Amino acid sequence: MDPMQQLIAKVREENLTNLEEKGPEDAKSIIEILDTVLSKNKEHSHGQAPPLDIIIYALNNILHPTFLPDFMSDFLHLFTMIEFYRIWITEKAALAIEMNTFYKGTSDANIILLAQEEEDFLRSLIDSQEVYREIFMTIVEKCCTLDLKRLWLANSNVDFWVRWNEYLSIFNSSNGALPSHSFHHKLSVDEIDQLRGVGLQVRDFMDTTVDAAQRLRKG
Repeated sequence: MDPMQQLIAKVREENLTNLEEKGPEDAKSIIEILDTVLSKNKEHSHGQAPPLDIIIYALNNILHPTFLPDFMSDFLHLFTMIEFYRIWITEKAALAIEMNTFYKGTSDANIILLAQEEEDFLRSLIDSQEVYREIFMTIVEKCCTLDLKRLWLANSNVDFWVRWNEYLSIFNSSNGALPSHSFHHKLSVDEIDQLRGVGLQVRDFMDTTVDAAQRLRKG
């Protein structure tokens, strides 16, 4: 069985297909299923994203009715998969327009061209790709910043430094280190600079909170 079909079958087996009957705690279950099935099929699933409906299901369980901050990293993984789908669709739209333009001059009756409204819709996807990419990076920035600040104020700093490395290891990629999070995939130079801004902002937050704690300790 194809690993993606196996994943769908597993989700149905676990009765996780009815969102209205499930609570946000099921986000962990769906993520564990994703990890388990994909890890057993690495040779087949490399470079593939899970089915879109399953990704959306998991995102909804993390976001509603109240966002679960403990799942921030998982949220970013799933959100990045949505971005992968968007990029893939945009590339297909560009190819469709290119092929449509190429065949417009042919008189072959067997070739079906795009209707004008279809072509306009595909062009709108292409024209809006920069805006959607900016939205994606803004959400990634905000989530990383909020998560790191939250963990810095937690009882243990161990989780903070683990997550710091997970989110910001992109700066070590030139030294041969593998990216540790899916949103690092194919980041541009400018987008990497945006993540550097996250690190600087969190560093300033760390300094501010340490100074405040020291002042309180001194009374």
